[in-house]
Formats: sequence, structure tokens, C-alpha cells
Amino acid sequence: MGNESGNVWCVERTLRLLLRVWDAAVRAIAKATRIVLVGFSIPPADQHFKYLLSVGLKDNSSLRLVRIVDPRASALRPQYETVFREDQFKYGIASIREQRTADRNVRR
Repeated sequence: MGNESGNVWCVERTLRLLLRVWDAAVRAIAKATRIVLVGFSIPPADQHFKYLLSVGLKDNSSLRLVRIVDPRASALRPQYETVFREDQFKYGIASIREQRTADRNVRR
């Protein structure tokens, strides 16, 4: 048998640290003027990320730009619109760019 009290302490400590990281992330998103997502589709199953963004953006009046870069950005737009509002896309605050991150360094 293992040391259950030691395991419980380790789990509790890990949860406290994780909560501090999430709180810091929410505060940073709440003050952000720009958010850039590169290669992240905001999958429907990732409720934690959606919640993190939603809570952080709820009272953010400073947000001026959301740039989403993904090779499938147009196809994924409905997923992005689950977090960012349609009017943010309409008025150019949020925009998508279909490119692979390596494309930027390719000479043409």
C-alpha cells in the first residue's frame, strides 16, 4: 500500500498551482488588447479552453484584435464563432488567415 495522505497532499498542491495558473490566464485575457491563435482549432470537446476565453473576454473592453492562423481556418470558423462573436468578425476585430505557420518563411 502506498502513502495515501502523501498522494492527497500532492494532488491538492497540484490543483492549487493549476488554479493559480488559470486565474493568471483569465486576468491576462481580461486585459489583452490582442489575441493570436496559431494552429488551434478550438475543438468542441475543449470546454476548458472555451470557458477560459469566455470568462477572460466577458469584461474585456480593451480587445482590439483577434488573429486566427490555421491552414483550415475557413472551415473551422464555426468553431471560432463559439468563442468570438460574429460582430467581432464583421467589424474586423477578429479575422482568420489560412496559412501554415511555415508558409510565412517560404520565398516566392
